[in-house]
Amino acid sequence: MLPDLYHSFLGSLVSLYNLAIIIFPLLIFIELLKEIGLISLLGKVFAPLTKFLKLPEQSVLPVTVGFLIGLTYGAGVMITVARDENFSTRDLTKILVLVGISHALVEETVIFAGIGANATIVIVARVLSALFATVLYSRFTRGGLNALHDSRGVS
Repeated sequence: MLPDLYHSFLGSLVSLYNLAIIIFPLLIFIELLKEIGLISLLGKVFAPLTKFLKLPEQSVLPVTVGFLIGLTYGAGVMITVARDENFSTRDLTKILVLVGISHALVEETVIFAGIGANATIVIVARVLSALFATVLYSRFTRGGLNALHDSRGVS
C-alpha cells in the first residue's frame, strides 16, 4: 500500500510539473500581450460578440485560450483573468458554458479529422452549439446559477 501511495504521489508531482511548464510561460506571454495592447485590441475586435452574449470585453482572453488550448491549460488563465478582472458569477458561468462546449478546438478537430470527420463541420457545429447554449443560459436565467438556487429555496 505504501509503495502505491508513493508512486501516486510521484505521478501527481510529475503531472503538476508538466502543467506548470505550460501554464507559467502562457501567463507570462499573456502579460506581455496585455502590455503591448494586443489583448485590448482583441477585445475590441470581438466586442460585437461579447455584447451579444452579454459578456464583458475582458472575457475574450479566457474564451480564446479555452477555445484554442482547452480546459486543462486554459483553466489557469481563466482563474487568473477572472480574479484580475473581478468577473461576476454569472459572467464566469457564461464563459464556462461557452468554453465547456467548444474547448480545445484545434486539438480535438485534428483528432476528429483523423478518424474521417469533416474538420469544418466539426468546428462550426461546436462553436455554434457553444454560442447557442450560452445564449440560452443568458436569456433564461437572470442571475446565474445562484439565482436558480435562490428561487428554489436552495442555498
